[in-house]
Amino acid sequence: MTFTQKPDEEFHEAWERYIEMYIKCSHVNTDSDTQINIFFDGLNPTSKSHVNASAGGSLSNKSAREAFELFDMMATESRNGQQNIHRKRGIFELSVGSPNMSAQREKNGEEN
Repeated sequence: MTFTQKPDEEFHEAWERYIEMYIKCSHVNTDSDTQINIFFDGLNPTSKSHVNASAGGSLSNKSAREAFELFDMMATESRNGQQNIHRKRGIFELSVGSPNMSAQREKNGEEN
């Protein structure tokens, strides 16, 4: 069984996809350490770096149970971060009297 994080795939998306893949391939007997290695080895360099930093230096210092818990926690954080980004999108209003708007109007030679 192999796994590769897709380009532009967020950590939580990769973790959820890996779990789904593992469930579909449950007939393959792999121990917990192998499962961790398959997922970790398939991550992109940025995600690997985040995992190691979150693990306190290196994932290899964690037990399989601790690694699974770490992945779950990181997936939750990743998912929450994505939700916050989507919530922040929208239309922002500037009042005519705001400092930035006033400076822009002065630059353009407009009166307040």
